Amino acid sequence: MKTILLLAIACPVVALAQNGNSNYVQFYLNRVKYTKMDDMGFNYGYDTVGVKNNNIQRVDVKRTYRGKDKSNYQVQFTESGNVSAIKKMKDSTFYSYDNGNLTQSVSTGKKGAKVNYRYNQGNIELKESFSKGKLRSRLVVDYNSENDVEFSMLQTGRKLKKTYVMKYEYSDAKLISQQFYKNDEILKKWNFKCKPEGEEASSKILTNVCKYEEESNDGSYIEYVRRIEDNKVRLYKYYYSADSVNYKSEIYKNDSILTMVTDISKTERIQTNYTDKGKITLIYIAKFDDKHRPIETIYASKGNLQKASRTLTSYNGDGTVSEKQYAYKGKLNSKYSYVYSKY
Repeated sequence: MKTILLLAIACPVVALAQNGNSNYVQFYLNRVKYTKMDDMGFNYGYDTVGVKNNNIQRVDVKRTYRGKDKSNYQVQFTESGNVSAIKKMKDSTFYSYDNGNLTQSVSTGKKGAKVNYRYNQGNIELKESFSKGKLRSRLVVDYNSENDVEFSMLQTGRKLKKTYVMKYEYSDAKLISQQFYKNDEILKKWNFKCKPEGEEASSKILTNVCKYEEESNDGSYIEYVRRIEDNKVRLYKYYYSADSVNYKSEIYKNDSILTMVTDISKTERIQTNYTDKGKITLIYIAKFDDKHRPIETIYASKGNLQKASRTLTSYNGDGTVSEKQYAYKGKLNSKYSYVYSKY
C-alpha cells in the first residue's frame, strides 16, 4: 500500500518561478518537461491511490507550536482520491477535475486567486493564474510527435512583461540540446552530445554534458556525468550494483575535489557536503521503515548532530500518517496530528 503523506501546502520553488526568478524558472520548466505537469504535484503530497483505497473523505490537521495550539485546517477528498478542498480559518481553496486532471482551483480570501488548467492527452498544455481578477502568470507547453516537451513558456511579472522560454532538441528520442531564453535573449544553452573529455566551454552561456560508464567484472558499474559550465568542471559519479541498484553517488569539483557524497541503502540515505578544503558543511540523513516509508529526517549544519533539525513521522495501521514532529537542537518545536474520516 502506498503511503499517504502531507507536504507543505505552499510550494516556494513554483512561487519564485512564477514571480520571475530566472534560476527558479529554469528549474521549474525542467520539472514541467520531466513530470509533464505544472509543478510539484496537484495533490499536495497526498497519494491519490492510497486515499482512494482507504476511502478517506477528509483529514483534519491540528498543529501545535511549542505546546500551544496553532492554526488548524481540513483537507477534503473526492471518492477518486483527489483533493477537493482545503479549508482554513481565513480562506479556503476548492479544486475541480476532469478525468482525474485538475482543471481549476479557486481560493477565497482577499486576493480571490483562481488557476485554470488545460491538458493534451493528460499532459499539461496551459496553466493560467489569476489574482483579483487579473492574469498574473501563464504557462504554455508544446509536445512533439513522441510526446516529449519541445517548447515551454512562462509569462510572468507586471502585465506579463517577463517571458521565459525553454526549447528542447532531440535525436532518436534522446535529448541532445536545450536553450533557455528571457524576453528573446538567450540566457543559457546545454549541449548533451558527448564532447571529448577536457574540452572547455567556449561561451559563458554554454554547458557541455558528457556521460559514460565504467563496468567491473562482477557486473557492477559507475556512471559518470561530466559537466562543463562557465568554464567550471563538475564530475558526477553514480555507483550501481550488478542489478542496477544505485547505492552511492559523489560530486567532484575540477574532477578531483570531493564536494558531496551520498550513501544509499533500503533503510537510510546519508548525504554529506564538503568545502573545497574537505570540511563538512552539511549532513542530511533520511531514514525509512521496512515499507520504505520516511520515518525520520535530519539536517545538521556543519555536521553538528547536536544542533540538528529533525522530523519524525509515525503511521496508523492502514498506512496513513498519524503524526509529524519537528524538533531543533533536541527540543520539540511543532507537531502535526492527523485525524481521518472515511466515506
